[in-house]
Amino acid sequence: MMTMAENWKNSFEEELICPICLHVFSEPIQLQCKHNFCRGCINEAWSKDTSVVRCPECNHAYSQKPSLEKNHKLSN
Repeated sequence: MMTMAENWKNSFEEELICPICLHVFSEPIQLQCKHNFCRGCINEAWSKDTSVVRCPECNHAYSQKPSLEKNHKLSN
């Protein structure tokens, strides 16, 4: 049985993992839908589709490619 500290640690570590590459974030960015990705991962994912770009997490469609805002909290 996991302790509360182990549960917290596992939850915390999950927040530091990019849902595309499944590694710790490298140059984390946050989309307007509040999902986070590595800058390289989202650029690569969006380079494959020339029509509508979507959030890989929630499928939110963007009419134009949004600016990729650095997530300073995850970067630190």
